Amino acid sequence: MADRVAVMRAGTIEQCDEPSRIYDEPLTPFVAEFIGQANRFEGRLADGQDGRAVVVIGEREDPLPARNNPACRPGDRIIAMVRPERIRIGERGLEPSAVVRGRIVDKVFVGEKITIYLETSAGTVAAAIANPGRGPGAHFKVGDVIDVTWAADDFVIFPGLPP
Repeated sequence: MADRVAVMRAGTIEQCDEPSRIYDEPLTPFVAEFIGQANRFEGRLADGQDGRAVVVIGEREDPLPARNNPACRPGDRIIAMVRPERIRIGERGLEPSAVVRGRIVDKVFVGEKITIYLETSAGTVAAAIANPGRGPGAHFKVGDVIDVTWAADDFVIFPGLPP
């Protein structure tokens, strides 16, 4: 067990930090995708200040709240990421939060969890939920249209490619 982890790419350290910070606060998209699954979206930063950002993703016209990144400026192209286990199905009240409606295109049983894949105006979204057995969530099926949400603090942004 380690109390610090280094993630390297092409012989260069991308991030060296506590394991939980690497997972929850990755410094680059590479680190986020290297350590676990992440939903990745491309878009632009509409506004960002005081730790909060507003981003426009994919074909969506309405912006989504995110955690600000001082390396990103309004108007910049960005990459935004959220972990599947941070996504909630049918839960509102996360403030501030992103709300995205989508159609379930796949549902994958993975033992202790179920991963639900949705097609949305923001792109494909993977949401991992605890395996509900016969409880809440068991009734979702391919073709259902549902809302998913995630907290703005769980939606991290990174500078994207130049225009």
